Amino acid sequence: MKAYWFRALLFALVVTLISLGLTVLAGTTQTHPEIDIESIESIEYHEIYVEDTLVGYTQDAGWIHDLLDQMLLTWAIETGFQVRIQEDIQVVAMVSSEPPDPTPPEILQRDLQDRLNIVTHAVGIEIGGEQVAVVANERDAQEILDKIVANHFDLRASDERTTVHSVEIVEEVKFISLPADPATIVDPEKVEQILLRGTDRTILHEVQQGETAWAIAETAGLSVGELERANPGANVSRIFPGDELQLVVADPHITLRSDEERWYIRHVPNRVETRTDDSLWPWERVVLQAGKPGEIRVTVRILLEGGQEIDRAIVSEERISDPVTHIVARGTKTVPQYGTGQFILPASGTLTSGFGWRNRGFHYGIDLAMPIGTPVKAADKGMVTLAGSTGNYGIMIKIDHGNGEYVTVYAHLSRTAVSVGDVVEQGQVIGYSGNTGRSTGPHLHFEIRVNGVPRNPIGFFSD
Repeated sequence: MKAYWFRALLFALVVTLISLGLTVLAGTTQTHPEIDIESIESIEYHEIYVEDTLVGYTQDAGWIHDLLDQMLLTWAIETGFQVRIQEDIQVVAMVSSEPPDPTPPEILQRDLQDRLNIVTHAVGIEIGGEQVAVVANERDAQEILDKIVANHFDLRASDERTTVHSVEIVEEVKFISLPADPATIVDPEKVEQILLRGTDRTILHEVQQGETAWAIAETAGLSVGELERANPGANVSRIFPGDELQLVVADPHITLRSDEERWYIRHVPNRVETRTDDSLWPWERVVLQAGKPGEIRVTVRILLEGGQEIDRAIVSEERISDPVTHIVARGTKTVPQYGTGQFILPASGTLTSGFGWRNRGFHYGIDLAMPIGTPVKAADKGMVTLAGSTGNYGIMIKIDHGNGEYVTVYAHLSRTAVSVGDVVEQGQVIGYSGNTGRSTGPHLHFEIRVNGVPRNPIGFFSD
């Protein structure tokens, strides 16, 4: 009985040991299991890049795309153009068990607005290899050029004597498609001004004889004030021939060339024929036939560039009318011998200038200083042949004392008291002294001419 339980216990022990061995053996033929990644919590987030620069983090990529769409819509409304973002934007998905904190939306939005720039499709106007303006599209660019040409055509054709054949832009103009900031796109009317005005250019002008600052400025299209600002430190009101002035003038981007025909009337001078008439006094003139120049209509072909004529050719000449001779009758009637040959001083005054040479040239009479309004008397009997204003001599009276042999002159009067054709006595008041014409002060200029030659009046007075 004891032997049975002993054998049974031994059998159980052997079985247990075998089982343990198998378990150990099995363990030596398997590897330990890896850590299960899925059993660890992972979180997806997104990194936001602008041109490879990290600007923030978010867990909602859709929010970023919605934000960009809203920004583009706002910019499109503000600018009036279809726009796109110029910079490259990337939203990169990432996974981490410890993701970075999301960037606050208001900070991320502000940062994107600061970094991003918008562009739209535009067209640059290029002249001579230089971009001078940017417009919205090629249609606008072409309409601007067409308007400039049409306006110049209308301006040249507004003269009824001119027929315009063509107007064209001299420079080569190109339209270049390009992306542009909407803020750089210029209004078409402003572009027109830019093309026509261009930039400022400074040129030197040498003052010519007779030129004034006003005339120089007007010719250059400037005001006198603009001329003064272009020449700081210079007194443009006191300029002399040979002086140099700076002129700041417009240098247009485009030059307009026009080909046109223009007609004008060329006058053919008429002859003047003088006939004598002994029924008329020497100072009398009668027009027997009014003269008139002949007319020829001349048509010319003119090429203008930048407003300057560069070529001209005569196309035709048409005679419209022949000249008409101007015929005048000149009186030769002899003035009676009124004078005595003895002269009196025409007025009392102080002799201030005698007969002969003086600083300003030869003096053909004498000057007697006296107050304005002093009566002036005829030096001898005679016929008045002139009474009125005569330029440098001012108001003047001329008296023929007989057949033109003796003639007296009274100049710089304030007024006359006789008329042409009057016969006056010696000592008769004929006018009043003054300061008219080219005069240095109130005085009477008195002359005696013998057969047309001025003589010294002093030698004709008896005392």
